[in-house]
Amino acid sequence: MNTITDEIKNEIAEYFISDSNEFLFRYRKLREFQTQISNRSKLMIDLLFSIECSLKALIFMESTEDEKATYNKIKIHDLKKLSNMIVDKTGLLGLEQSIIENSDIYKVTSRYTLEANISFRENNVLGSLYYDTIANFTWLDQLYDIATDVLNFAESKCITQLKSITISDMDLDSLIEKASRIKNISKP
Repeated sequence: MNTITDEIKNEIAEYFISDSNEFLFRYRKLREFQTQISNRSKLMIDLLFSIECSLKALIFMESTEDEKATYNKIKIHDLKKLSNMIVDKTGLLGLEQSIIENSDIYKVTSRYTLEANISFRENNVLGSLYYDTIANFTWLDQLYDIATDVLNFAESKCITQLKSITISDMDLDSLIEKASRIKNISKP
């Protein structure tokens, strides 16, 4: 790590990676029990949030700005825009293609559209958008695989410092500054 700013950005990236892992974990645990439309759409949203968190981690790791400017830039729920912010896209090829193919549904807000039957009703019957996406566990599992790939890519870029530290090695002023800056990141 070069500076305290780099340490903060990496720590925040690790928070996003942790969240991404938790969304994938929840998907794996709940997948077999989800039979209703609203529950299946929630599974999809968990996967989209996982991808979003992984992308935000990558953005933090690549950012040349301070943590507050980076945070303000990523306060969106748009996978295409977040993906476009990534410089090194080598681990995002599957996601990039999937975004192109599913741009209408790869939005957090699509959950409400799906649940309301607005986009996939055809003659008062659930239409292909429903049957080709959240009703199809193969489609959901493919989205899970994409989310896993993006997470793995983010994890491969994350610089984790796992070393044994004693009290005498700690720079208390630096720790206090980091904690304060992270605490104030979302304040205007």
